[in-house]
Amino acid sequence: MNFKPETILYPKHVMIGTTSLCDSGCIMCSWKKVKSRFPQGYMTDELYHKIVAELAEHPEVEQVMPYLMNEPLCDPKIVERIRLARQARPNARLYIVTNGIRLNPELSERLIESNMSWIVFSVHAIEPETYKTITGRGDFAEIRNNIVDFIKRAKQAKMHSDYVVINITHMRPWVSDEEIKRAIDFWREQGVNQVAYIGGYISQAGIINVFGQEKPRHRRVIGCNTMWAYIMFHILYNGDVAPCCMDWERRVKLGNLYHQTIEEVWNGPKRREFLKMQHDGAPLFQEFICAQCEDAVVPQEINIGEGEGAKKEGELFARLKQLGEKTQSLREKLRETLKS
Repeated sequence: MNFKPETILYPKHVMIGTTSLCDSGCIMCSWKKVKSRFPQGYMTDELYHKIVAELAEHPEVEQVMPYLMNEPLCDPKIVERIRLARQARPNARLYIVTNGIRLNPELSERLIESNMSWIVFSVHAIEPETYKTITGRGDFAEIRNNIVDFIKRAKQAKMHSDYVVINITHMRPWVSDEEIKRAIDFWREQGVNQVAYIGGYISQAGIINVFGQEKPRHRRVIGCNTMWAYIMFHILYNGDVAPCCMDWERRVKLGNLYHQTIEEVWNGPKRREFLKMQHDGAPLFQEFICAQCEDAVVPQEINIGEGEGAKKEGELFARLKQLGEKTQSLREKLRETLKS
C-alpha cells in the first residue's frame, strides 16, 4: 500500500471527547474495562476554546464530532460546546452519538436548538430485559420514551427528515434476529428514516471478547480499512491525541493540545512514525494497537501462510513458542526442587 500521509496536511474530521465518562455498560464497549485504570474527567473551557478557535481557521474541516469514547451527554456543558463548534465551523457536519439516557424535555429542546446537523441515538435492543442484559441498566422504558419524545419535538421544530438517526448494533447472542427486526420496525413507526443497522461489533483492539470469535493477533499490517487514522483527529478530554477511536487503553499518545496545535500534532514526528509502523509491513510487537484490530489491512501472503518469507516467519514464531514452553517447564522443575 503506497500511502503518503503528507498529502493530507490537516484533518478533515475532528472528534472531541469533552468528557471521558459514560453512564452505561454495553457489552460491546471497552468503557467498563478501562474506567478504573485511567484518570477520568472533563475537558476544561480553556482547552475547548483553544481547539474551536483553531478549527475556525481551517475551512478544510468538514466534520466536527464533540464526542469520543464517551457518552457526550455526561458533559453538563455539551450543548454550549456544540454551539461553539457550530460558530467555529458554520458549514461543517456536526453531530453527536448518544445513548439518550440523560434526555429530558429541557435538554431535548436545548439540543434541538443547538444547530447540530443530526443526532444519533444508540439503542441496541427493544425488550427491557435484553437491554438490561447488554447494558446493565434497568430503565429502558424511560430511555425509550425520552427518545420518542425527542423525535416528536424534532418534528415540531421542523428539523429535516433525517435529523434523528437510530443506531442498532447487533450484539449476538444476547439479541436475537427477531428482536432486531422488531427494534427496526419500532423506530420506523416513530417516523425515523435513518435506522443504521450494524451486523456485529469488534474487539476494540483486543479489549472486548467478541462472541464466537478469536481476538486478532496480526504479525504485520500494511494499513487500515477505515478512515480513522487518515483523515480523522481524536482528542481526549485531557488534551491527549489518540490515533483512532479504538485506542481505549491509551497506548499511543501522538501529542497534547495544551502544548501543541492540531496542525503540529497532525504533521508531527509521532504521528508520522505511527503511520509508518501501520504501513511498512515490518514485524509488530503485539501491544501495538493495529496488531490487535479487525480493521487492520494484513498482507495476504502472511495472512494465509503462503510464500517462503511467511514460511520462515512461521517457523521462527513456532521456535520462539517452543523455547518459551521449555523455559516454563524448567521454571516449574526448579520450583519443585526448591520445595523438596
